[in-house]
Amino acid sequence: MKMYKRLQLLGIAFYFLFILFAQLLWLFDPLRIGNNIYWIDLLDILLYVTVMIPLIWWLASITGLYTIWRRRKFREKRTILSAIHILIKIGVLVCSFISIYYICFKTGDLVGIGVILTITCVLVVLDTLIVDFTIYHRIPWKGWMRAIVVLALGVILLYPTAYTVTFPGLTMDMNRYAQVVDTNPQGEIMGVLVFSRPATPIDWLYAQIFPYYDIEPRRRTDQTLTEQLERVLDMKVNANRVASTIAFQQAGLGNGFTSNGALITALVPGSPAANLLQVGDKIINLNGYGVSSVEEFQELMAITTPGMDVQLTIVRSAEEIVFVTTTQYLPEDQDTAVLGVSIIDDIVYDIPNEVLYYTYLLHKGGPSHGSMLALTLFNQLSPNSIMNGNKVAGTGTIQMDGTIGRIGGIKQKAYTVERAGADVFFVPASQYEDAREGSKTLNIVPVRTLTDIIEWLEENPK
Repeated sequence: MKMYKRLQLLGIAFYFLFILFAQLLWLFDPLRIGNNIYWIDLLDILLYVTVMIPLIWWLASITGLYTIWRRRKFREKRTILSAIHILIKIGVLVCSFISIYYICFKTGDLVGIGVILTITCVLVVLDTLIVDFTIYHRIPWKGWMRAIVVLALGVILLYPTAYTVTFPGLTMDMNRYAQVVDTNPQGEIMGVLVFSRPATPIDWLYAQIFPYYDIEPRRRTDQTLTEQLERVLDMKVNANRVASTIAFQQAGLGNGFTSNGALITALVPGSPAANLLQVGDKIINLNGYGVSSVEEFQELMAITTPGMDVQLTIVRSAEEIVFVTTTQYLPEDQDTAVLGVSIIDDIVYDIPNEVLYYTYLLHKGGPSHGSMLALTLFNQLSPNSIMNGNKVAGTGTIQMDGTIGRIGGIKQKAYTVERAGADVFFVPASQYEDAREGSKTLNIVPVRTLTDIIEWLEENPK
């Protein structure tokens, strides 16, 4: 039985060490193996090491069940408490197996892994409390003390408060993240991630020890955690498309961005069009005139009058459909005709060659890597490296016209890049002063467009 308890406690100890490691993993970011293996690359491998936690608990439960089976008194004295004890052990076995499955086969679901490990840990603690009652028939004072300690640690390390903490993060090799097929990446370009999550009580201690821990009241949102993750993933995918298109266009390949219709994103309830059209329909023709963009649609609507019947050709599920509907007037302008729809350009991204993306477990989403991705792909498409010997890092969203937009956590990103030893850090021009707060010595260059970055590198060899 002593071995069984030791295994349980060993698993709990490793569990809390894993949580501490996960919260402070940014500290190791300057670590490199050679020139190409970053700390973030090693984390994808190290996550699999956590499988030993549920394995230890699984082995402890097997050992415990075997010990119970060997004890005649336990088998003969059947009580509700004994049944609960066995059920808890079986629960630990099942949850341990699920944890092993998640870590090995659903590695990207970090939230799911954390939840199932926490549930398993709770069952293990309950098991340690009940074992003395059912086998030794004594009050488990030591077990209660251990449970109180585990509960306290759980609250300090895991309890989500009404605040959000933003703190330094990790750098990543952009040439590893994205590569145009049949090219040979040259030069070192770093993207940078920062962490932002619900603050736990220990974050106030971290904020006293480490720099650039910002704790603020959490913003209220109606979105679930799953919906938020899906949203940032969509933002990352869109940023990849935009950056890739810009890079190819900058390199003289492809036609950049084109629009082949007006895509309906919302309908005004009660409008005549709402009874015919659907969100996702694409308008390609109005009264016999082709519509390739929102601008063209608005020009054609400008020559119609409120209450006038108009003929629309839309594309729905790859099928063209013709509708006749009636226009309305704007409440604030009765001379302006509208259909009661919200539309955006149906953008076509011209990416002539395939771009392969590496999935980092800790890079879930967001658009802030857009500018560095465009630079990385343009560099790969160029005959020679445009880095001019510089070790480059940067951040910023990128728009279809090549402008670089604002991002969050700029102060923490500057600090992270400084620790990584970059020669230059490109930031959105409007956030230069904020970035300077994160580093007084780093060479921070404010830029407004991708062209600004390229020109600076041409003029500033290392």
